[in-house]
Formats: sequence, structure tokens, C-alpha cells
Amino acid sequence: MNECLQCGEPVKNKYCNVSCQNRHQSKFRKRYRVKMIEKIKECLKCNDEFTIRVKESGSDYEKDYCSRKCANSKTHSEETKNKIREGVVKNNIKNKDIPKNYTNYYLNKSTKIIYKNCEFCDDLMIKKDTKINNNTKFCSVDCSNEHKRLMGKDKSIIKIKKPRIVDPNKKTFIYCLEYPVGVVRYVGKSDNPERRLKRQINEAINRNKNRRDKWINSLLKIDDKPILRVIEEVKYSEWQDREMYWINLYKTEGCDLVNGTDGGEGSNGFKNKSHSEETKQKISTSLINLKNCKLSDDQVIEIYDLYFKQKESIKNIHKKYNNVSIDYLYTITGGGVRKNLFNEYFNNI
Repeated sequence: MNECLQCGEPVKNKYCNVSCQNRHQSKFRKRYRVKMIEKIKECLKCNDEFTIRVKESGSDYEKDYCSRKCANSKTHSEETKNKIREGVVKNNIKNKDIPKNYTNYYLNKSTKIIYKNCEFCDDLMIKKDTKINNNTKFCSVDCSNEHKRLMGKDKSIIKIKKPRIVDPNKKTFIYCLEYPVGVVRYVGKSDNPERRLKRQINEAINRNKNRRDKWINSLLKIDDKPILRVIEEVKYSEWQDREMYWINLYKTEGCDLVNGTDGGEGSNGFKNKSHSEETKQKISTSLINLKNCKLSDDQVIEIYDLYFKQKESIKNIHKKYNNVSIDYLYTITGGGVRKNLFNEYFNNI
């Protein structure tokens, strides 16, 4: 049997009950309890003396004010106010107020205030950046998009395609499409005939306009496709004559070719052809409508000024020119129509 550490009665363990255990352990904890002392301080606001309790060994933080009212009424010093004023002025500074030889302003070691002019609208940009080299060129997303559009990086601008320069000694192929084997139905030219056949099959599925498309689709319905055969390998400078030769040869032999032309035109399949009477009538009506257009050249130039110089949105321009659709206004500002007027306008800026 053991004796209780608190009351001395015989017990099996250390304590006879919980109360003795708590009393004994509280005496043990008092040895390690932090000793506090009272200290008199003077309030920084009202200068009244007040008493605080701090550690005897010293405290990292001590109250400086006697109450919450005094603590909330504290103000910045004049030195701090001057620093705040300088920062606010530099953040809200206008373009005309900046001297010619202004320098970048550092808020601290890591943050930097950068003054730059927008490359599109020439307005002053004030940027906070933690990087030393700031690559910001435009003040807003709108200026960036307009700059891309005017530089031809946007799809709304019609780009002038550069002529393709090909080595005349380069090799190309004259091929034919057959079905069944030995029955030639089409003659063409390609640098990669197999890839060209895949493209023709996709065009036939999605378009189905000319005789070649309808013939290929008729084969696809029976789960088959044309048979490719390379006829001749020729120089790039001679492929037009050779394609015309093979088309003429197969026609004289009685082959029912689905070629739309006599060959040699490349992508221009309208050579040596004429429009039908129905197509001519459509072209004439479109030209009459163009002469009776709702917008004159002066009005189009005014739209250019509103959109490019005054930075008006298309919706605001549409309120003034409500007889023109918004889509047509986008086409005008994108250079899709009145191309000569569009080019002259930007050449005169």
C-alpha cells in the first residue's frame, strides 16, 4: 500500500481521490508560474498615469494608452504625413505635371512605380511592378486589341498574300484517280498526291458542289474511294503543260473525266470560261446596289474617325447610323469593304 501524496492516507496509487490530486498538482505548478509585477506608465494621448501588469523578466509588448478611446484617436506624425502625400501625388500624377526628365519611383526595395506611355493612344501609364524590367506596352486590353488589328495580326483585317516563290527545278507529280482500276476519271497535279487525295475526299464530304465532289461521294456511299496512280514526275516549271497534255490525251481516248477545266490553271479554275446569264444578272444587281449604298465616302471616313481617333464603340456608332447593321460597321472598320478608301485613310494619318 502507498500513501496519498496530499493527505497521507493509504492508497493503491498516488492519490486517494481527484480533489487531492488537483490540490497537490496546483502546488507543484505554482513553482513554475510566471511572476507578474505592476508597472506605472504614462498615456501617450492624455498623459494620465495608469497601471499595467507585466512579466518580471520583461515584456516584448506593453500598452501605451490608458484606454481604447485614446488608442483610436492617435494620428500620424508630420513626417509620415509628408511621405503619404508624396506617394499619393506620384500615383495620381497627370501627364502635363510630369517633368521631361522624370525618373522611376521606388516604393520599397521590391516594388517599383513605372511611368510609360501607351504605344497606341500615347496616354501615360503608371504601373506598380515587382520586376525590374516591365514589358507592358499598352494601357488597356482595348488598346492592345486595336493595335493588333491595325498591324494585321487580327483575322478581321484582310491580309495581302505574298506570291509563292518556288524553285523551277523542284519536282512535282501528275497523278490520276481511277475507279475501277484502269478507268481514269480525274487528272491533277500535287507535290504530295496522297495528302491531296485525303483533302479532296474531305472537300467532297463537306462541299459536294462540282462533278469531282459528286463522283467521290458516290464512291463513298458504297464504302469505297478513288484509286490513286502517279502518272509522271516533272519539273515545277513544266507541270502546267504536262497536266494539259494528259487531260487532253485521256479525253481523246474516251475517258469521262470529272475535271472542271482543261488543266494548267492551278487554283484558278475559271480560266477560259464565261459566266452564265443568271450569274451575270446577280453581278449586275449587286453593282447597282453598291452604287445606291446607304453610306457615302464622307460618312465612311467619319466612321473611321469615330472608331480609330475618338475611340467610340461600334454600338455608339450604330446609334448614329441606325440604318446600317452592326455587322456591316464591323466590316467597314475592319477593312472588309471600301478597301481603297481604308488604305488611303491610314496612309494619310
